[in-house]
Amino acid sequence: MSRLANKITVHHTAGNYQANATDKKAYHYLIDDKGNVTKGVYSIADNMDCQDRKYAAHCGGNNTKNIGVAFCGNKEFSEKALTSPQPLTRIQLEAGFKLLAELAIKYDIPVTDQGIFTHYEYDQKKKKPEGKIDLIYLPPFPNVKRDEVGDFIRGKVRWYINHFDGKFTLV
Repeated sequence: MSRLANKITVHHTAGNYQANATDKKAYHYLIDDKGNVTKGVYSIADNMDCQDRKYAAHCGGNNTKNIGVAFCGNKEFSEKALTSPQPLTRIQLEAGFKLLAELAIKYDIPVTDQGIFTHYEYDQKKKKPEGKIDLIYLPPFPNVKRDEVGDFIRGKVRWYINHFDGKFTLV
């Protein structure tokens, strides 16, 4: 039997701190500013086969066997100023890193740039990038540069995996 998922794409919603109906249809998991995790409408199994169009469509052209995780926020994000009226919070990010670790363990997803990556990283690998900017900036970690965000996230995921207590609390 093949795995339900073999990769995870990390996003921001570019909206408010709370997931709305559109967000819930696009992503499997959403993390609000307080670190609360909300499940989306579609299950991970729904993304096994995207031919029926009943799946979480979070990463154009790369949704099959792909888990979509999004941080709620970054509304009106300014790429130039790296600001938002609703910036991602440290509590939110840490909850997301823990969630990513739990998903990586549960679905045996490698913590590499092929297994866990930002939408920005995926876009940059395309022949014609579309200009996706989720995620290029983590406000609680201002020294992490745009092209280092994915590596930073994977480093945090590895830390949570190394400190995993054997109990899934978020998935």
